[in-house]
Amino acid sequence: MADIECRYLDREHELEFFDDVIATYNWIADALKYVFKNKSDIDINCAVSFKSGELSYDCHSIDEFKKYAFGKEIKVGHITIWASESLNGILISVYSSNRVKMGQQEFILTSENEQWLVDLRDALQNRHKLYAAHPAATVVKYEDNSIHIGDGNSITGSSIGAYDTVEIENKTGSAKKEKGTLLSKVFWQFIIPIAAAVMAVAICIWLGLSK
Repeated sequence: MADIECRYLDREHELEFFDDVIATYNWIADALKYVFKNKSDIDINCAVSFKSGELSYDCHSIDEFKKYAFGKEIKVGHITIWASESLNGILISVYSSNRVKMGQQEFILTSENEQWLVDLRDALQNRHKLYAAHPAATVVKYEDNSIHIGDGNSITGSSIGAYDTVEIENKTGSAKKEKGTLLSKVFWQFIIPIAAAVMAVAICIWLGLSK
């Protein structure tokens, strides 16, 4: 079968630094996994060549690249990422050298299957499609207000950081409620009887004067 080639230009990915290579690999690997999401025996492979000082490296996996390139000043020669199947070999590959054309990194997509090339190009271009292939892990959050000291020691029921506001609001509400209750008790137990006594005295005085 014929080898079919498609060139793709991208502004967001390049091969200048270590982190750039890792980000580019993850982006293309995710796109390949999306294209072949219905196949269960797909392997994603990678080869990266780079120089560091006077030494040249040819790495045959992304893990080898991480091992030898981490912490070094590097100059990437090229990277090839491909998807393979145990029975059919290489299905599609993506190649790029460290060349930027008018602010865009060029990637060369090659396959014998035209539809796979179109699907991969679309997956690379429409990154939102990748989320359907790899949904984000569910993060379960919980609140722990305990302060742990030493081994096994804890002080529970404390408030830290964002919880201070909640604690203060609750305490303020309780204080207002208790204050209102106390004033009500004082009013009914002391003020009302005193007021009644004063009125009684005033009536008696008035009656006495009226005689």
